[in-house]
Amino acid sequence: MTPDQIARATTIAQKIAAKYSILHATPADDLVQDGLLGLWKNRDKYDPARSSWATFARVYLRAAIGRAAANRARTIRVPEYEQQRARTKGYLIAPDPVSMDKPNESGNLPEYADERTDGPAVIERRDSIRRLHAALDRLPEYEQDLIHAVYFEGRLLREVGAQRNRSRQAVQQRLADITTRLRHSMGASC
Repeated sequence: MTPDQIARATTIAQKIAAKYSILHATPADDLVQDGLLGLWKNRDKYDPARSSWATFARVYLRAAIGRAAANRARTIRVPEYEQQRARTKGYLIAPDPVSMDKPNESGNLPEYADERTDGPAVIERRDSIRRLHAALDRLPEYEQDLIHAVYFEGRLLREVGAQRNRSRQAVQQRLADITTRLRHSMGASC
């Protein structure tokens, strides 16, 4: 990689990491480093005849930063195969664990969640999550696997398509169809 390519990749990595750091409460600088490391490991795959450097870099940076953000968001590192099994069975893996016996930033002990004291927004969100899990369970196994691979594992459409002998566009269209059906089956409140 030339210094110019590294500079462009760093700029792209910073933009991608900024989005992920907000979503996953992870330092952006760490994500930039992880992204650049992922790009460095895949640098030999770059073919100027197939794509521009910026496009190539964006693909590998987004994948590496997404994996790093997901891994850093959990205090206890759960192996990927266990995460997949938990998602398949419908268990939620909490991204932000909270200590229930130590004071928070305000010096108070955390309150336990209770539907009697939670606001309507919290109750509605829980209900939406339950309905989403029920709708996902009604999907055929192939479609469940597709949803999990793209949305829960953060895999690229191209990777998922290659694994299933489909084009990226075919996977994208299938996902669009699935998400439309999920929205419909969950009701108009989504």
